[in-house]
Order: sequence, then structure tokens, then C-alpha cells
Amino acid sequence: MKDKNIFKTSIQDFNQFSANFIKEKLEKIVHKKVINIALSGGSTPIPILNILKEYPLNWERFNFYLVDERFVNINSEESNYKNINASFFKDITSVNFSILKENSSLDEMVSSYNEQIKNNLNCTQLNIPKFDLIILGMGTDGHTASLFPNTEALHEQDAFVVKNYIPQLDSFRITLSYPVLLSGKERIILIKGKGKESVFKEIIGGQGIQYPITKLLSPNTNWIIGA
Repeated sequence: MKDKNIFKTSIQDFNQFSANFIKEKLEKIVHKKVINIALSGGSTPIPILNILKEYPLNWERFNFYLVDERFVNINSEESNYKNINASFFKDITSVNFSILKENSSLDEMVSSYNEQIKNNLNCTQLNIPKFDLIILGMGTDGHTASLFPNTEALHEQDAFVVKNYIPQLDSFRITLSYPVLLSGKERIILIKGKGKESVFKEIIGGQGIQYPITKLLSPNTNWIIGA
């Protein structure tokens, strides 16, 4: 990875800088008839999306998917979809897809979302769905999406969407797998705070092999660091 893929800003300017960066990436592909974007949940992207929605992009051309989701009721305050919908989706004219389905089991939701992505997206030569842009975060344990350290989903090579039991949280998550994350045309990873910056320094220093996000080191990954 070259330094040109690393963008550093102050913690105070992080949200505005990130929103502007994402906007510029979207403007470069807005000519496409349909643009498929995968968004991460959590607290980091919400204020960024609040800024992004004010930009006059052709939002009707965008299809938004979630990178991962907690196994909760769709109306739960812990639902990534509910939180992103409240701050972003409801205010723009895009199409968006929830992983969570009422009256569905965990396996049914995984299967449904897997088929949705497979049928809606163009695929690579290896028949893996290819997002135009994937926007991710990172935890202090180096997880991204819901690919946590020492969990089974880290080893998935075939399925596009998987359930993943997180022992340290004693809960299930639904997540895109490495093959899909790696097949995206471009990725933006949002890293906010001194603790996460320290993890990132380990990763780029070659000392972070234990962190799941290390697998996404590539020329197609952009890192925005706010600390």
C-alpha cells in the first residue's frame, strides 16, 4: 500500500473531510445507470452520512446495501439499518436494502440477502458480486464488517453473506464475507480516534496480521484517519 491511499485529518474535521471524500468518489461513478454501494453500520458513519445526504447527487441511481447487521428486530435501536435509515436513507431518493426481515430466521435472512446481492450486482470473472464502492469502519480489535478476530466467518471462501457467532459479544451477526469485500472496485475505511489509529499503525507496519482488517490492504483501499 502506498501513502497516497492514506488520508489523515484532525478529529474535528474528520466527518466533513470523509463526507467530501466520499462525495468525490460518488461523483466519478454517478454517470452509471445503477450504482451499488455497501455501507458499514456503527456510530462512525452516521454523522458523515448526515453531511453526505445534503449534496445534490443523483441519488435515484444509487442502490445501498449494508455490510453487516446485528441479529435483532428490525425496529431495534441496535439495528444498523434502522439507524442509517433514520439519518440517511429516508432523506434521499435511493433504493436501499435491509438484511433484517420480519418473521424470518437467521438462516433465512442470510439466504435471502445472499440471493439479493447475487441477483442484483454484476459479478467478477470468478462469479463474485462486485460493489462499485464499499465503505467500512474498523474496531479497536481490528474487526471490519462483522469479521471479528477468531470467528468462523474469517475462513469463508464461498458464500457472499454469512452468519457469524461472536463469542466475545455472545451474539450472532450477519456479514458480507471476505470474497465480496475484496472484489469491490474500491473501498474506503473510516478510522476515528487515537486507539484505532494505533491499530492502523501496527497494520501498515507489518505487525497486525492478527487483525481481520489487514486482509483488505490493497491499492484499491483508501484509509481515512481522524485522530
